[in-house]
Amino acid sequence: MHIQWFPGHMTKALREIKSELSRVDSVIYLLDARAPKSSLNPELDEILSQKPTLYVLNKSDLVNQKSLQKWKNYFTSSNSNCLYMNSLKLNNTKYLLDEIIKINKDKIESYKRKGANVKISAMVVGIPNSGKSTLINNIAGKYKAKRQNKPGTTKGQQFISVNKNINLIDSPGVLYPSFEDQHVALKLGMIGSISDEVVDQVELSKKIISLMSKNFPNDFTSRYNNININDMTIDEIFNAIAISRGAILKEDKIDKERTAKIIIGDFRSGRLGLVCLDDIEFDDI
Repeated sequence: MHIQWFPGHMTKALREIKSELSRVDSVIYLLDARAPKSSLNPELDEILSQKPTLYVLNKSDLVNQKSLQKWKNYFTSSNSNCLYMNSLKLNNTKYLLDEIIKINKDKIESYKRKGANVKISAMVVGIPNSGKSTLINNIAGKYKAKRQNKPGTTKGQQFISVNKNINLIDSPGVLYPSFEDQHVALKLGMIGSISDEVVDQVELSKKIISLMSKNFPNDFTSRYNNININDMTIDEIFNAIAISRGAILKEDKIDKERTAKIIIGDFRSGRLGLVCLDDIEFDDI
């Protein structure tokens, strides 16, 4: 299964983000905690290296604590600031705002010395469906940024006044033009950062079965009525899940599309295990 997705609007969006980044004070880099390293966009690395950056491992409720701490340490080891959170929870936002002030400390002091009453600006960047708009909506206290649980919802930059000290700039989720590493593409497909419309859902669900049945066998089997997966092929496990969930068509045929949707949904909601994909070997998947 070969995965490639870079719709036309992303070319324009990437160009606009690069242009605007040169004018903002700092960056909030939202990463999906289920694949933090794979969420990094190399197209932005050079510009981001010149700006104070706060890395945010979002959707932390879907990842085990050990992996969260490992990847927080990974980003902080390079003198960057990093925190992990669930952007759906409002009580996380004050901590995040405090961190924005912290990474902009030098800029704030510079403005004060000049007697300038200027707000700090921070651009929120990340891959599609990483939770950027949800984060901004919760920080701002109103639904000021478009929010939808599908990649590619935000098409252009949006400017949001959070409080008297901070302006946030929401940006479209962008990927990189070409996936040289198909393991990265597969991870992004699994977490929903690549449009489901361009990924074979049945094949993707079978990759999830292979991954989770090997690495989280107890969580996996308990989700599907404790089916015995020993000595079963991936196709046999797929069929067993279909039967256990009643995804059967006429003449006892397996409803492959419905079964795939069930498996992918269970994975993305953490019901098959709290996994960080960047901690798992993908060569045998």
